[in-house]
Amino acid sequence: MSDGSGLLAAGTLMAGILRLFAVLHVRVQNENLHARFGPWGLILPAEQIESVRAETYRWGSYYGWGMRWGMDEGRAGRAMSVPFLLSGVIVETKEGGRHYINSRRPVELAAAVNRIVEGPDGAGA
Repeated sequence: MSDGSGLLAAGTLMAGILRLFAVLHVRVQNENLHARFGPWGLILPAEQIESVRAETYRWGSYYGWGMRWGMDEGRAGRAMSVPFLLSGVIVETKEGGRHYINSRRPVELAAAVNRIVEGPDGAGA
């Protein structure tokens, strides 16, 4: 392999890795909230969710972007965030956890999660 092809292969590999970690996939499906960031993910069943609300990213709680762990208002939590996107939702679990998930449409995401938490009859999980 010549030097040029090795450099090309390394650049292609790096671009693939960056692409993998640069996208946060979030969906509400089958009574679960799914969030995936690269190979790591989070699945929160509706019955574990206490509350959800749209909120601005708290840099001081998680100190950066990507998969971050920290304390938010005294509760252990995890953030899944991408650079320069400051909107998202805070999901609080019945076990006391707090998760911040970035979203370009946080109000819609919070409403979708609230629908699965409340159930089809609106009575709650």
